[in-house]
Amino acid sequence: MVHAETQGGHAEQIAVREPVLKPISEYKPYTRDIPLRKMKDALYVHFPVGKWDLREDFRDNEATLARIVDMMRRVKDDKTSSIVKVVIVGLASIEGSVAFNEHLAGRRAEVLKDYLDARVDMPDGVYEVVGAGEAWADLRDVIAESDLDERQELLQIIDNTPDENLREQRIRKLNGGRPYQYLKQSVFADQRNSGYIRAYYEAVPDKGAEAINRAVALVREGRDAEAVTLLEPLDDERKWNTLGVAYFKTGRRAEAVECFERAVKAGDSEAAGNLEGVRAVEGR
Repeated sequence: MVHAETQGGHAEQIAVREPVLKPISEYKPYTRDIPLRKMKDALYVHFPVGKWDLREDFRDNEATLARIVDMMRRVKDDKTSSIVKVVIVGLASIEGSVAFNEHLAGRRAEVLKDYLDARVDMPDGVYEVVGAGEAWADLRDVIAESDLDERQELLQIIDNTPDENLREQRIRKLNGGRPYQYLKQSVFADQRNSGYIRAYYEAVPDKGAEAINRAVALVREGRDAEAVTLLEPLDDERKWNTLGVAYFKTGRRAEAVECFERAVKAGDSEAAGNLEGVRAVEGR
């Protein structure tokens, strides 16, 4: 008769498929003192130029938003972990005035937070929402990795022009505006986003699994009555198969059948085999 240990869900397993999910030990508050660069394992929700209204039908937003919501819900429902921090950093491309782009980046971060908040029931304090302004650090990286003829001139402008408004004007004028037009067509669209979306989790002890696994050990040791005493008051749907085994081994077969039936309804494949075995023994 099968009485396998119970395994809870684990955020670590989800994080293997979702690199945006990190343990809370890796969390560091965002600071404007550190230039924000595009992270390969972050998720990005994009916006049209000059806009902060969140559109699911824009670019690949629908799939990205569904992925974020699904991940948050799965971790939230996991008995062994919880989301304790969600970092959302809004960005804008360098087009236009710095003042407007600061406002734009902040609003983009806020609307994504509102979107998630409406779909996943989380404490408001979980969110860290940051408007990071213009994505200059990311733009510099893109230019440095490009084969633009004006690459060195562009990098010199970025590195040696502290005023961001003046910096953009100089890039606009460089070589008759040719490199600026290239950047506008090929780069800026990816910088209009609520970027650097990261979720952080911490482990939460799964008391139910611990009790069930203790009961499994008791049954294996032949201490079936103790396993019954441990499991009967436990409010956890995962207990039914193990409790059924303990009932069966203490001679309480009718109650064992009832437990196995409940476990089968909950989707426990091992309980189905146990139920079949009990019915075969009793000739049912």
